[in-house]
Amino acid sequence: MKYHSSKRDLFLIPLHVIGLINLPEFKPNVWWLHTYTAKSVFFCTAAMIGCLHFGNTVFYAVHDLTEFLQKLLESAIASVYVGEIFICKFQIDLIINMFDLQDEIFSVSNWKIYKKFVRKENFEISVLLLIGIIIVLGITLETILPLSDRTLYVMTSIYQHKIPSRVLPFNLYTGSIDVTDRLDTYCIVYVLEMYALVLFMVVVFEVVLLQITFPTPLVGQYEMLGEFGTMIGMEHRNSFGHFVFYTDLTTGKCITETKLLHNEINADLYEISKQDTILKVTEWRKKKYQHFYIKQIVVRHQQLNKFTSQYIKRMSHLHRIGVVPLLSALILSFYQMAYLRNLPWFHCLKTFGEFVFLMLNIWHITYQSEQLNHCNEIIERAVYQSDWYKCSPDLRRKVCMLLRTGQPKKHLSFLYGLIRFTFIFFVKILKAAFNFLNFMKIEGRL
Repeated sequence: MKYHSSKRDLFLIPLHVIGLINLPEFKPNVWWLHTYTAKSVFFCTAAMIGCLHFGNTVFYAVHDLTEFLQKLLESAIASVYVGEIFICKFQIDLIINMFDLQDEIFSVSNWKIYKKFVRKENFEISVLLLIGIIIVLGITLETILPLSDRTLYVMTSIYQHKIPSRVLPFNLYTGSIDVTDRLDTYCIVYVLEMYALVLFMVVVFEVVLLQITFPTPLVGQYEMLGEFGTMIGMEHRNSFGHFVFYTDLTTGKCITETKLLHNEINADLYEISKQDTILKVTEWRKKKYQHFYIKQIVVRHQQLNKFTSQYIKRMSHLHRIGVVPLLSALILSFYQMAYLRNLPWFHCLKTFGEFVFLMLNIWHITYQSEQLNHCNEIIERAVYQSDWYKCSPDLRRKVCMLLRTGQPKKHLSFLYGLIRFTFIFFVKILKAAFNFLNFMKIEGRL
């Protein structure tokens, strides 16, 4: 059965709706006004929010260290995902080609494995949606909670608002204009900021979705191939004990020896005898079928490796400008954790949530990187568990070549290999974080 990714539309349609891309299948002649308007609104909103946020950080938040760190952290997080979504926009044709290649190469030979990874993919997307909803609700809840002394100080002394009870999702620098002075102005700005927040969460969802919909099914394809790898050097029989010949490993299609004999006998009815046909099929099974079978495994492995290489290349381009701001944001969140004692409970919860969000982001990239590298191990383990030693010397050489193609590491690496996302790297980040927090605790800041 051929594979079809239902997540293609889940990735492309939101980008089309917010105006970042224009899909040909959605009739560009009809959607041109929407695309132009939505694209203008998106870019104007991003530029305006960015400039106001920069002014807010430079002119206001700089007078308070905790608020200044918070604004720097928000800037770093925003730059990661906004930068990556712009890369997706400029490379959208290559991404669409990746979806086409996925539909062309991926197939289903084992329904059990296929359903397992579909459930896994849906679970990851559900967790991503849940995190996005929690973030939006948390930022909205912050604007309606009773003011703490810390919030009152920030609103009056730093941002110089006349009515501090009117809290916005993002406190932005607006010069001499106090947007909280008039209720109608406050409501308009509040709605605009919530719209910007929803747009940003759509951007985050699309960027992370791209890192789910490709690698997760890819591991499933390697597992399906690994099942066939374990049968190298063995006699292939079905559940009834009959000999079978696999004619297409991508779909698991096979034909029994009895059916093959029947076809051969009907085809050679007037040329050779039935006994000669049986001898011909038996000889082919013993001498040539294993060559044909291993060749299918090698070709399938090369197809999957080609897709993996293209995906790693796309991810390297995608994270090229985002990995440094991401690690910078993580360092800022470490330092901000040192000031939890001076913050109200909700701000402590928000700071801790930002730290967890960043750690989950890095963990997801690391897990994805380890899964890509695990694809090699699946094939290697399958070959080791097979009866490869029963094969002829020529077949053993082919098996060795198969193992050799799976030796290169497939971890995601950035900055010319300076940063390689592995579980060891992730543990080092955690260790550095807790060492820093313990140091701050000794210093008496926690």
